[in-house]
Amino acid sequence: MTTELIFGERIGATAPIRLTVTCAMPDTEGRFLLVRRADNQQWVLPGGGVEPGERVVEAVVRETEEETGIHVKPVNLIGIYSNPNVIISYENGARRYQVVSIMFLCEPMHGTLRRTAETIDFGYFPPDALPEPFAETHRERIQDAAAFAGAVFVR
Repeated sequence: MTTELIFGERIGATAPIRLTVTCAMPDTEGRFLLVRRADNQQWVLPGGGVEPGERVVEAVVRETEEETGIHVKPVNLIGIYSNPNVIISYENGARRYQVVSIMFLCEPMHGTLRRTAETIDFGYFPPDALPEPFAETHRERIQDAAAFAGAVFVR
């Protein structure tokens, strides 16, 4: 399966909405856990789609564990992101969505950090030294997570 970001003025009007969640999990040095996706090789914050019948907090726990091996506890809402100028395309355009993502600050509870079927690498990185190739849609989220002081970002 290939995944691609497509940019264009209000291109979101051409695709249905997909609700996703994102996990921001900093370490004690202020670096954030990132994973490198197997499908497009890009570095991103852990996360993914909310399934029918699932709470958003359940989704962020499930997606983070699926992608990292770490079971997390969501402790705060950081932001809501909905850029109408970007869509995500899966399976060579067979599925296309405008993403609305809810990002949570999470604490690790248990588990072992590992590669998975969805991720080929992982690591903790400071917001000012992100690995490449890095998903453009996650840059703003990293900046917001680093600057988070209790007020929710709505973008």
